[in-house]
Amino acid sequence: MSAQSTEEMVKNNNLVYVTDCETGDKMKFLVKGFNNPFYGKMIGNNVTVGSDRYVIEGIISQ
Repeated sequence: MSAQSTEEMVKNNNLVYVTDCETGDKMKFLVKGFNNPFYGKMIGNNVTVGSDRYVIEGIISQ
């Protein structure tokens, strides 16, 4: 695994580290499929999943 630069976008099979905007909880999600809400986003982007909002903190390629 290697860390990616901030110019990289989330791609299929990436592990995405996020922070919940409301609670401040840190989580990670494995991006599987191109219809994933995190797909195509970059570090620092806000992403809404259902009624929850997350900010992308990091991307790990696998």
